[in-house]
Amino acid sequence: MSPEILKEDLKNIKKIIMIYKDKSTIKQIASQTKIQSELWKMFNLEKIKNVLTLH
Repeated sequence: MSPEILKEDLKNIKKIIMIYKDKSTIKQIASQTKIQSELWKMFNLEKIKNVLTLH
């Protein structure tokens, strides 16, 4: 797989924000494709997940 395709797959990982009645929020990564999931594991992105969901 080319670096451009890898970059595009990683870029397309989506974040969701759940907003509750008490105005609290939870940010998390949305469901991923199989390729995105494998890239997530390969690059160990779980360790920086909080940074990825700050925005």
